[in-house]
Order: sequence, then structure tokens, then C-alpha cells
Amino acid sequence: MSELAEVFRDLSSSEYEYEEPDMPGAAPGKHVGPMAQELEDLSGVVAEGEDGVKRVDDGRLSLANASMLGEHERRLRALEDLS
Repeated sequence: MSELAEVFRDLSSSEYEYEEPDMPGAAPGKHVGPMAQELEDLSGVVAEGEDGVKRVDDGRLSLANASMLGEHERRLRALEDLS
């Protein structure tokens, strides 16, 4: 299993609201997704601002998601070839 697959395997979904919805990258209301701390092992996906708050770079996360989808597709094809 690749390092990327290991990170994604351990992700959980959290429901949260920003304490300060007006800060950069935040928004009011409820949100669902992984927490930045869970994504820190993905290179370049999480950055810590001068204020100490960790933020997810959505563009880099999207690239990691695309890579993971490709890996899943290759593994699925390999399994299909076995049957």
C-alpha cells in the first residue's frame, strides 16, 4: 500500500463550525470533511499560518485526491484481471 493510500485509509469525516467564520479560508455554517491535522502527511496540503492555525490547500488536496483515484483504479483493474 502506498504512503498516499495509508493517509487516505486513516481519514475520518468530521462535522465542524469555524470559531471565527470571518477569518481567511473559513465560512459560516456547518462543514464536513477531514481535519487539517489528519492531512499533514500529504506533502504541501496543509500550511500553518502566522496565527498558528492550520489550513488545507484545496488545490493540492484535489491533486492528492486525483492521485488516489488513479491508484484505486489500477488496483481495481488488477483485481478484475484475477477473476
